[in-house]
Amino acid sequence: MSDNNHIKKFFFHSSLAILLSYVFIYLIPWHDIKYFHDFEVYKSRVAQIFTFGSNQSESFGIFLLFSELLWTNILRILPLYFYDIESGLTFISFICLAIYTFFTIKNVNPLLSFILLFNPIFIDLIISQVRIGVSFCLLLIAHLLRRKLLLQISLIVCATLIHTATLLLVTIFLILSIFKKFLNNDQKYLQFSLILPVFIMFFLNVAFLPILDFFGGAKDRTIYITNPIYSSIFFSLPWLFFSTMIVILPKNDLIKKNIDYLAYAASMGSLFFFSSVFQFYGSRFVAVSFPLFIISINHLATQFRYIMFIILFLYQIIYFSYWL
Repeated sequence: MSDNNHIKKFFFHSSLAILLSYVFIYLIPWHDIKYFHDFEVYKSRVAQIFTFGSNQSESFGIFLLFSELLWTNILRILPLYFYDIESGLTFISFICLAIYTFFTIKNVNPLLSFILLFNPIFIDLIISQVRIGVSFCLLLIAHLLRRKLLLQISLIVCATLIHTATLLLVTIFLILSIFKKFLNNDQKYLQFSLILPVFIMFFLNVAFLPILDFFGGAKDRTIYITNPIYSSIFFSLPWLFFSTMIVILPKNDLIKKNIDYLAYAASMGSLFFFSSVFQFYGSRFVAVSFPLFIISINHLATQFRYIMFIILFLYQIIYFSYWL
């Protein structure tokens, strides 16, 4: 494909992503429909930082990666550029969604993508848990720019300074990449991605949480990570099902190009389930990677692709009845 066609496709996808994101964020009165707890917490946090300053202690060296300093500074400057805090946070959601939408419609039919993005788990991410959403968006951009190593590393560092869960998300990707080369077999690679979360959860239990406790100021995050309210086994079972189907069902001819997306989505759905088993708050892993599930299902063979999209849509409807 010529450079001119690449530019045209980029402009088309970008413009459409911005338009669809504007409709999603600004034309739908989400806050009249649902109460978003984290959104209200961020509003209070912005007011506190702007009025009294941050009570965050200074961090240096490796400790800086656990400080989430960049997010604090983003919140600090919001009142300087927006007439109210809610408008600033909503704009962050808009930018985050535009990146997610661009990434999705590059790989899947735009109308189908837009319909499926109206999933409560994703809506809550974009509006309420936008901090980890922004972090993952930076990781998506880093993946698209993987040939530019310095820029890629900079984006990963920025993502980590926004949300420390980035370290886990990047680690999973690196482990998958290593075993992809080691196994040298696409099906074994996908099967490995499904069982990897078992070992990750064991590591989190015996090592990672004690490490977080060792670094100053980690207690609140530890409580948040281990909060199982929205991560029951029953709630996570559908995502284990989707991950398993992504792994075992026949794929189309485009699988070679995007197999990493399928492996990562399978890991995230499996990680959600095993997080629930270990009573961790794991729904965020499916939320941040939800567009990858849409892309992965789109890479199934035709006779299975539409069945899985229908199942995902039916699940979405059922989930809405529970969510509202």
